[in-house]
This record gives sequence, C-alpha cells and structure tokens, in this order.
Amino acid sequence: MLVIFPFEEKLYKDSGVDAVFVGNPLIGRVPDKKSFKVSNPGLFPGNRRNVVSCHIPVILETAKILKEKNKHKVCNV
Repeated sequence: MLVIFPFEEKLYKDSGVDAVFVGNPLIGRVPDKKSFKVSNPGLFPGNRRNVVSCHIPVILETAKILKEKNKHKVCNV
C-alpha cells in the first residue's frame, strides 16, 4: 500500500500490510500556509444526519468563539 503520511507506514506494517511512504502529491501544489488570510472560515459538520446532530453543537460554539475573538463578520457552516 502506498501511504501519504509518514506515521501510516509503520501502522500498516505492524498490522502485516506491506506499505511504503510516498508522501502527499499535493504538498508542492498548495501555497505556503503563511500566505493564507482567512476572512470568513468555513466549518463543515458532515453530511449524515447522525454526524451532523453530533457535531453541530461544537461547530456552533466554535463559530461563536471565532466571531467573539477574531471579529469575523461571517462564519460559514
């Protein structure tokens, strides 16, 4: 198995799966995170009813904290 995260290689090998760390092919295509400026973060609760109902209270609290701490005018959920 080809894996993209370094920790995965040992995890799979310890489970008896032949694995090779190849790295993430998108790493070189994504700009350095220092160049990003977020004006309106997106929070994604999922798409299954039980997952959304479980995560939405935490996501709404996070949106509230972001608005209070960072003065975000919009937080997309």
